[in-house]
Amino acid sequence: MGKERVGFQWDAKRRCLSLESGRFFLGDLRPEITVNGRPRKIDGAKRVHVEGPRAVIEHDGILLSLELHGGNGFVELDTVVSNGTASDVRIASVAPLVSEGDWFSKGAVNVGRDTVLRTFPAERFYGYDLPMTVRGNMPRVSCWFVAWHDPASREGFMAGSGEAPAGFVRFRVVPLLSETAGRRVLRLRCDIDCLSGSEGVRVPAGASFRPGCLLLHEWEGEEAMGLHAFGERLAEAVRQGRRLPALPNGWCSWYGGFGADFNEEECLRNLQAAVRIQGLETFQIDDGWVEGIEARCGTVIVDRRKFPSGIAETARRIRHAGMRAGIWFRPFRGWGEGEDVPPWASGPCLDLSHPAVHEWLSETVGRLTREWGFSFIKLDYLAYDVYGAWGMELLEPRPARYVPVDDTRTNVQHYRDALSTIREAVGEGCLLTGCNCLLGPALGVVDAMRIGDDVDAANWDRIVTVAARAVEPMLFLHTRVWYNDADCLLVHPPLSEREAWAWSAFPAITGHAAMVGSPLHALTDARERMLRALLPVVPAEPSDLSIREREGVSLVVRSLQTPSEHYHVAGVFNWGERAVEVPFDDFFPQFAPSDLVCSFGNGRTASVSAWGTVRLEPRSCTLFRVTPRRPFPWVCGSDAHVLQGVFDFISVRWDDEANVLVITSAVERPATVFVSIPAGFSPQVSGALKVLGLRGTIRVPLREGAREHRLHFTRDQGSLGRVDIP
Repeated sequence: MGKERVGFQWDAKRRCLSLESGRFFLGDLRPEITVNGRPRKIDGAKRVHVEGPRAVIEHDGILLSLELHGGNGFVELDTVVSNGTASDVRIASVAPLVSEGDWFSKGAVNVGRDTVLRTFPAERFYGYDLPMTVRGNMPRVSCWFVAWHDPASREGFMAGSGEAPAGFVRFRVVPLLSETAGRRVLRLRCDIDCLSGSEGVRVPAGASFRPGCLLLHEWEGEEAMGLHAFGERLAEAVRQGRRLPALPNGWCSWYGGFGADFNEEECLRNLQAAVRIQGLETFQIDDGWVEGIEARCGTVIVDRRKFPSGIAETARRIRHAGMRAGIWFRPFRGWGEGEDVPPWASGPCLDLSHPAVHEWLSETVGRLTREWGFSFIKLDYLAYDVYGAWGMELLEPRPARYVPVDDTRTNVQHYRDALSTIREAVGEGCLLTGCNCLLGPALGVVDAMRIGDDVDAANWDRIVTVAARAVEPMLFLHTRVWYNDADCLLVHPPLSEREAWAWSAFPAITGHAAMVGSPLHALTDARERMLRALLPVVPAEPSDLSIREREGVSLVVRSLQTPSEHYHVAGVFNWGERAVEVPFDDFFPQFAPSDLVCSFGNGRTASVSAWGTVRLEPRSCTLFRVTPRRPFPWVCGSDAHVLQGVFDFISVRWDDEANVLVITSAVERPATVFVSIPAGFSPQVSGALKVLGLRGTIRVPLREGAREHRLHFTRDQGSLGRVDIP
């Protein structure tokens, strides 16, 4: 925490607050609270007491306390509601941050006309939350977080949950036309929905309720820098020192034409194929294995028509094959109606506040893990079962679809309590993935989060809209709070090989959770080789990964470190329907002009300054390895894996006395490396190692099964020069 002064100021005449910290100022603040169905605004408050970082607003015995902490660009805004009356009250919502300024007042949030506004989804990205400039007056609603950044001044601001919230946090931003040329005004409102069931949370007489802490962050610099700093601060609060497990990669049965019709026979066919592919560590059975719930005892019934040997036996076979067994589970769904159905399980959703539900959740997921042997659980339909609506429909408050037995906690608290029960029951050794899962209450509980919607090999537009477009805006949470999962890698038809490579290379190069959704037993040799080049992936620290979007093109730079060297992998992804040409040095200005660029696969090599323009066909990508130039021969690329060295080589070493480049390979299948040769060196061709290529860059085929490759050179005194292979 910084020592810089943070505090409120009270304007008694205009009856509004101002928040001031360092360089940023939020004025015309008029907090609100809805008590027993009636909005209470600061204008009607009986008493307002402000003392430095704390403001207390009284509404007929109901106290709304706002307190500020922090500094150095971060401010925590803590909110507490206290019931000082003699009877229970219901708090439907609290709005701690309501800035009603306009261009006539000091309180306006004044930004440049090209300021980019970012909004975030309730549970996963549906393609509608794209960044927008604030040139128009269209209001935007954002869940959990909101951010904006001015590319001209490089000033940025972000607000959001600073911890797992007690209520559903929504931001509403209204851009206003300004009288100042080139400027815009933003009105900002943050509401925390505190519903319990369909009514406001009940706060007993003399009790208090804490909706949660908002984290406000201001910075000057690149947009990504500020968002990532926010993610780091959030991760400290919600993970509390718990490290993320290994990146969950594997195979998922839902895609590839199976859906809910997946069965034991298909399972074994794909399992046999999966064990041949390095990097597929998890084998996950998706929806379709559950026949129902036995209402009298709450036992999950396995569909024996699809899995005649039973699901526990299927899990045993997966583990025997050396893979982690994964399972799909829909934990919040109600059991329907009937005489044998207990009240807490009747209807469309379980009563997440009922102790019996937590006992059932703990017992059931415990059976999945300890008795049946699954150590990866995909939790699905979580938000839909609670609210009966998809994430795009949750931009406004909605009641939960159960009547809580405990109405002193909110729907969001019930939601998190249920997730925490599952987490405690399965233990830290089991990986939990949230799908259709609210972001806020899952913070610090799940290990991976589906940030994109379902992809479809027959629908390219859907892949781009609901999966590829989700990666960049949610990057600030990736590897910090959890692993982002944009959805399955697909390499099967009707995707062409070019389309399959473009989509699947994107999550691979960005280090996202990579669950493969293609039918493994039906892949051609070419498609299987493609998959081998994509797996395994390693998680990308967001600070070492940058993604920029320009007119339908994604530009990615990944910084990588191996025991031998530090280098970069860059990618250009054309999601559109027309070919594009990308000037390399304009789009990747961070590289030194003398660095060597080698394109993945074909080994075309040049210096950054000489690379020129990259042409991309529709629905395609091109990947590059960018390597600092060495004064001796050095590996500048590979065609074994998209990350071009992390999994290809154990080490690369130059022996200056013997003039030998020693490549210790981790690749057990045929592959090619590309070696740059500076002036003064010539390769020697031996019978043991065949060298293909020309002076300047050579192609070296690595023999299958051989681990160490020694490439001998002679030193020339002639004019070898650098000759780049076109």
